[in-house]
Amino acid sequence: MNHRPFLSDFSKANIICRSLCQEYGIKNPPQVIPLPEMRYGECVGLAYYNRLHNEIEINLYVIWRWIEKEIVEIIQHELAHVFCYQIYPGSYDGAHDERFYHVCKKLGLSEYVARANKDEPVEGY
Repeated sequence: MNHRPFLSDFSKANIICRSLCQEYGIKNPPQVIPLPEMRYGECVGLAYYNRLHNEIEINLYVIWRWIEKEIVEIIQHELAHVFCYQIYPGSYDGAHDERFYHVCKKLGLSEYVARANKDEPVEGY
């Protein structure tokens, strides 16, 4: 397997994440950690924000095979979730809802990044 040296230890992903957090005004930057390609025998998604541990988990397949621009977009998307938890404490549940898309717009994210690469368009984006 051919690993990408710039992200094989997640150090660059964490540097990018901290820089974006500073730009976005996120008070407590999450750590970016690996998410295995399979969990409990099932394929996992591209990435998740783990609020309990304040971690962005990115699928190892993505880290090893995708280009840096796409990885940055995933981090941006997950940081939009972090920002939602920060500004809607106690009421945000991690959904891709109106508040989430509002935050994505506020952060200057494209609709493509906001919708997590899903095919359906976001109304009013």
